[in-house]
Amino acid sequence: MARSAVVGALVAALVVLSGAAHATDAAAPALRVTVTQAGMNAGVAAVLPIINAVLAKGITLPSRELSVHVPLIGTVDVTLTEIAVSDLHVPAMDLHPVAPHGLGGGITDMTVQVNVPFTWRQHSWPHIKGHNSVTAGGVGGDISLAMAISADAQGKPSVSPISDSCHFSHFDVKVHGGGGWIFNLFLSLFNGLVKKDVENAVGKALGTAVPAALNKALADLKMVTTIFGGVSRVDLDYGLQGVTSTAALVSLGDLLSVADHETAKACPIAPVALPVVAPANPNNYVQFLLADSFIQCLGWVQYVNDALHLHFPQTAFPHMLNTSFWQGVVPGLPKAFPDAAMAMDVTLRGPPGIHTTSAAGVVGAADVALNFSVAEAGGALRHSHTLDCKLDFGAAVSIANVNDTATLMFKVTTLALNLTALDSSFGAVDTAGLDGLFATVLPLIKDAIDALLAKGIPLPGSPTGAGVSDPAITMGEGYMAIGLDFKAAA
Repeated sequence: MARSAVVGALVAALVVLSGAAHATDAAAPALRVTVTQAGMNAGVAAVLPIINAVLAKGITLPSRELSVHVPLIGTVDVTLTEIAVSDLHVPAMDLHPVAPHGLGGGITDMTVQVNVPFTWRQHSWPHIKGHNSVTAGGVGGDISLAMAISADAQGKPSVSPISDSCHFSHFDVKVHGGGGWIFNLFLSLFNGLVKKDVENAVGKALGTAVPAALNKALADLKMVTTIFGGVSRVDLDYGLQGVTSTAALVSLGDLLSVADHETAKACPIAPVALPVVAPANPNNYVQFLLADSFIQCLGWVQYVNDALHLHFPQTAFPHMLNTSFWQGVVPGLPKAFPDAAMAMDVTLRGPPGIHTTSAAGVVGAADVALNFSVAEAGGALRHSHTLDCKLDFGAAVSIANVNDTATLMFKVTTLALNLTALDSSFGAVDTAGLDGLFATVLPLIKDAIDALLAKGIPLPGSPTGAGVSDPAITMGEGYMAIGLDFKAAA
């Protein structure tokens, strides 16, 4: 897995701390991504190489002209040219949330090297002059940073510095040539003016490099995307809705609105109010709290576009789709249409309902119409009868790595159906016999549903290329909580 994928997965949640909201901030979030301190630590470890690569270029400070008084020599004019700060390296960085919407942290034990070429000239006669250089090693660098986050019209975050401070405990000074007064002069400067210049420059460099590294990780973060295809295609809006931070975690609310790609109509199903964090799995890097409205909205799109309308000709089930097969359970059918080929159309009568509960897990219901027709002598299909099939099911949920993307996988665990007759062209339909018949084919129906779900659903908020480990899933009332760690690069 690419390092940027880890950063995108962790930092995307970690840095959105300003409370900046998406343009439609009245909507309730259907997804909440909560990053723990462990997740922040992992994100920082991935960001550090990006920061250090920027700092490796070094810093050049502008020249300075000074007039100083030197005992026995008088006033000396000194020009410090191209003060170069190099060997900047961040060994470690601490990031932690600060309530209610803040991010604090810092860098300790940083070291730098400073090289200062300089010229000097005695202000008065006899105008003695010379040129030398000084090197100084700064040790014990402590840096504190604060960052602000803003969001564009699509709710995409970017990071900018608010403030920075830097302090080095001391500089070890070495003068290359010149008298003792030069050493004493620069010893003073590296405890005063030059020290302050270097500290300001290093602080600002890190105040720029850290947000730049985070923005680089966020650059590929898509706020609007689509999943599936054809009439099943769904548009997703990930616009940020708000942020909560405590002493232990950062939690962002994500709109995760679903719209029908064909019509751009938004799903009308509202999510439940999501908690900031579910009590289970507090030590995972990231916890995704996903409202069951998201899955319901996917089903809503299927329904409004008639994406799950299935047509089965007689050749699909040669034995079952013949009126003679129904002699023992619906005798009126073969009596009205002797030995006739049949066809069956399966359509949803309404959006499937899928809910999560702490007691039962994922449960759902679907109301399906089974429309039967018979083939007349000329081959035309004539409607014979319609059965209403009410399905109730339970499903187990797991997380799988599909192309290094966290993917929700569903598998039917329980399935029950109830049949009633909606209409008939040949008289009354007694469904008592049908119940027994369909009970025998329930395993086949279950296998068909599992096959439909086999591709899974990409976990919203988990970027492509970020593999996961140690998944843990618990169910709440109207949402599922998915705790994940992101895999380190192999």
